[in-house]
Amino acid sequence: MGSIWLIVGFGSIGSAVGRRVSALGGRVIGVRRSGGASAEAERIEQRIRDDDLAVADVVLLAAPHTKETEGMADAAFFAAMKPDA
Repeated sequence: MGSIWLIVGFGSIGSAVGRRVSALGGRVIGVRRSGGASAEAERIEQRIRDDDLAVADVVLLAAPHTKETEGMADAAFFAAMKPDA
């Protein structure tokens, strides 16, 4: 089984990465405000979930820098991640 990627910011850049990861055998969980489904991801979440951080081998932040995303990757975010992510 391939690595699990959590891609935060599943817009044009995040979905392009997801397409490539999936083609190489990886599993993709996408996060975007609008939710929905995507062919490039197993599932799409509307928020970052601690249980997704806990299983992800790779976490990619592809969200734009805005007031809402400022400080998103704080100490709690990193504490929820797998130690070897």
